[in-house]
Amino acid sequence: GVALADFDGDQKTDMFTAGLNEGTIAVLLNDFIPAFSTDHNGNGIPDECDIPGDVDGDGDVDLVDLAAFLGVYGTCADDPQYDPQADLTDDGVIDLFDLAELLGVYGTCEGQPEFDPDADLNGNGCIDLFDLAALMGVYGTSAADLIYDPAADFDADGCITLFDLAALLGHYGGGP
Repeated sequence: GVALADFDGDQKTDMFTAGLNEGTIAVLLNDFIPAFSTDHNGNGIPDECDIPGDVDGDGDVDLVDLAAFLGVYGTCADDPQYDPQADLTDDGVIDLFDLAELLGVYGTCEGQPEFDPDADLNGNGCIDLFDLAALMGVYGTSAADLIYDPAADFDADGCITLFDLAALLGHYGGGP
């Protein structure tokens, strides 16, 4: 069957379909693109605009998303606290696999106001897990060591220490 109504409250007529394709249901949101968009997870955002890991739906993956994720960590689809936006593997359980997915997309990238190119240690345009891994690879070294990386020495004291890690984490994911 098909039903037409404003399912997402945006004053535009949307479409609900049931049983048309092998017993599935779908909500197609009318976003005034020449066709209807699909919202499989029911978060009110068309699937083509969803950002995996953007638990709060604000268009980036940052500390707020990580906090929201941790608030529902360990829940299952039948739990009232379960949030499908945090179930990045779509298996009905918010677990370590979802955390790995979230951390894989967590970071601050070029074009965001918080982005600091000096904290992008590997130069890929994002302050992310790869930069954290780069810093941890030289953590504890000093200028006298062959693997010392001055780019990871944020306080320029000649040693890669906890202070440098804290400086990187201050940029990681947009900071607090």
